[in-house]
Amino acid sequence: MTITVPNTPSTAHIALIAYEGVQMSAVLGIGDLLDMANRLAAIAGDPARIAHSTLRVADLDRAPSFDAIVLPPNLTQSRGGADHALHGWLAGRHAAGATLCSACAGAFWLGNAGVLDGRPVT
Repeated sequence: MTITVPNTPSTAHIALIAYEGVQMSAVLGIGDLLDMANRLAAIAGDPARIAHSTLRVADLDRAPSFDAIVLPPNLTQSRGGADHALHGWLAGRHAAGATLCSACAGAFWLGNAGVLDGRPVT
């Protein structure tokens, strides 16, 4: 799902990653929060500033660049250790300057990607 907003230099492009076992209510909830931020900005007279897309792992190789990437929590006991394609993609996007973040157990995917090495994590 892609939300279309004016493409201005101040538009933030955010990816919500729908990996296997992801908690889709969290993906949709984060998307709703980003949409609400756009609505409130519009009410205040500012143009929409957040564009977000939900990406499945199978589509990562065709994904455009993003300013930020969010790893939502999951519904399984998995911690993403075997998701090597996603790990490599995340590491590459991080090296290219994207901000990576997670909610709850999504942090394990960031750790497996090696982007948390030497950093404090809570």
